[in-house]
Amino acid sequence: LKTLKDLNLERNLLTGRIDTLHRCRKLRFLALGENELTGSLTDSLLQQWSLLTDLDLSNNKLQGELPSELFSMTLKVIDLHGNGFNGTIPDRHAANPALEFLALFGNQLTGTIGSNVEKLVNLRHLDLSRNKLEGDLPKHPIAKLVKLKYLFLAFNDKLNTGPIPPEWSSLTELVDLSLQQTNRNGTIPGGLGLLQNLAMLDLQGNKLSGKIHSDIGNLPNLKFLLLKDNLLTGEFPVTLASPLYLNTLLIDDNNIVGGMEQFCDQMPETLNTFVADDEFSCSCCTLQCNDSNSTCNNASWFSQQDPVSNYQYHRVQYKFNDDDVIYPITGKEESIQGFYDTFGMPTDQDLFQKYDGDEAIEGGGN
Repeated sequence: LKTLKDLNLERNLLTGRIDTLHRCRKLRFLALGENELTGSLTDSLLQQWSLLTDLDLSNNKLQGELPSELFSMTLKVIDLHGNGFNGTIPDRHAANPALEFLALFGNQLTGTIGSNVEKLVNLRHLDLSRNKLEGDLPKHPIAKLVKLKYLFLAFNDKLNTGPIPPEWSSLTELVDLSLQQTNRNGTIPGGLGLLQNLAMLDLQGNKLSGKIHSDIGNLPNLKFLLLKDNLLTGEFPVTLASPLYLNTLLIDDNNIVGGMEQFCDQMPETLNTFVADDEFSCSCCTLQCNDSNSTCNNASWFSQQDPVSNYQYHRVQYKFNDDDVIYPITGKEESIQGFYDTFGMPTDQDLFQKYDGDEAIEGGGN
């Protein structure tokens, strides 16, 4: 099929090597995610696919190092999560400013996040979580990615200890920020209160100290605030009752000293899960934990949001653990079938519509 342009074989039980497709040199869109494919992704193979704009090989059994050609092509979407890639991230980001979506989570990648990441000026989604990355967080380079909506660096516990970069207050388009288990210390910067589009702030499992900054209450779209397992002190700020859509709040395994009842008197009706320590009164908590009980609230609260690919990418919903919330991303729709955030790309509903008389019937969605 030497003139084939689009190929989507996702979610099957396919085996074999991906280089079987090396003669398909007209490919623009290639989606082979969630199969059992093996082999490696090489420079020579990518050179055969020089017209690719969308590459999804996620959740397979691919191994080896990432090819340097990966960041010298004109790819807009690179999704390689859930494989066995190792080695470092190629430091040739500057060659591809067209890249909008980069998901490498769930591999064995080492080394640092290079400063050349700042050249990915159109990047809207960056997920490097669940790897073995080292070194410092690139404060200024990431701060320049002002189109970012999703930033996931969680579960990289070999990163150098350091604070949450206050420079990241420039990322005003952010919807999700997850720094869980990344060796963050110091205080929660008040500049996070400038991220008015933030729906999820995940800072669990670090060594953050000081008070919970009251400016977080200025985030009107905040739904998930995950501060569990830190060294936070002081009283809980009543300003956190202000976000209209607050759904999940975890502050257990800290050193909070009270202030909960005033919050409970004003808490939003949307609050579904509120977990705190049992050292003070909290009439609106759904669960209070004792430090001696290691099994209390020990479920994983990481939101592993696997993007769905049907010719474009969109995030449909949040799902934390099996017993917890499944929630639409924008919070303003009437149901789970409402509007989706697409970081500027068309949704399936835009791309695939069937018509019955004068009525449009949405199709192709998830």
